[in-house]
Amino acid sequence: MKRMVYAAMFVLLAGSMVVPQPASALRLSLNAGGGAVEIDLTDNGAGDANGALDAITFIGSVSNWRINVATGINIGSSTQPRLDLNSVNVSDGGGGTMQLMLTETGFTTPPAFSFLAAIGGTASNRVQYQTYWDAGNNAFATTTPLTSSGLLGPGAFADTRGGLGGGVGPFSVTQVVTITHLSGNNVTSSFDAEISTVPEPASMLLLGSGLLGLGLWGRKMRKSA
Repeated sequence: MKRMVYAAMFVLLAGSMVVPQPASALRLSLNAGGGAVEIDLTDNGAGDANGALDAITFIGSVSNWRINVATGINIGSSTQPRLDLNSVNVSDGGGGTMQLMLTETGFTTPPAFSFLAAIGGTASNRVQYQTYWDAGNNAFATTTPLTSSGLLGPGAFADTRGGLGGGVGPFSVTQVVTITHLSGNNVTSSFDAEISTVPEPASMLLLGSGLLGLGLWGRKMRKSA
């Protein structure tokens, strides 16, 4: 009997080891100059230099942007979106624009959920950070704006914005960072941008009530001691 149990356990373990782990719906794109998108990567797809699930890394040149090291990560969950996009970009010659987009589909949250978008880095000229959500659950969709930083830089910059979005779902969330460089060689910009959900007011009220209750209980215990 024990041998049969051990054999069954071995079969189950072996089966779990050979089942491939599905890639996420995470996608990363790079577009120099505002024309057709030159780079469009899927998680663990061709061109992805990052073998980890829920992470995409591109290393290479795009047009006159000769160095681009960009990584997009999904560090949240289906009910708590949290995306992070970071990159170092170097251009030569006439400069121009580089647009990076990170997108993920299949999110679900309560309606009118609060989002927080933050970015920081160093810009040779200008950087703009925008975030969107799409009720149609389409990748790279910019249907409904969440936040917009306005123009940042030159030099060191930081910006944080809040917005309302999401719904029962499924829906997509997209980050868009646009870098503008003037002409010159070795012109460099770098950034780290994140978007995440924040607790609802009702959840914060519940948390505050709990902390207040703990405070009152502690005060009562000190008086009785």
